Amino acid sequence: MADLEQYFSAIADEKRKLDSVHYSGFVFMTSVRNLQKNSTAGCVCECTTKQAAKHLVDSTARESTAEEIEAFKRAGELFSAKCAAENEKRNPAMGRVLLMPDTRSNK
Repeated sequence: MADLEQYFSAIADEKRKLDSVHYSGFVFMTSVRNLQKNSTAGCVCECTTKQAAKHLVDSTARESTAEEIEAFKRAGELFSAKCAAENEKRNPAMGRVLLMPDTRSNK
């Protein structure tokens, strides 16, 4: 029982540290190789500070560097553009949406 208490106490401590730095409640993490946990190194994700704290305590991830975060965001933008282009090819009429302001009177 003491081991579990120490484990969850360590997670709570890490979460408090992360919350003091990441006010949004989210943090970018990069996975690290950990043979005991079977984790692959180099994968970047954005997760809550609670999830990040668990990864830090489990030694399966570390906070991402600015360069890793930028590359992650660029990859997401490229993927979104690719998906949009594919959707446009499938159905050109559905790819374009025109939003018009509501000019009706509220009377």
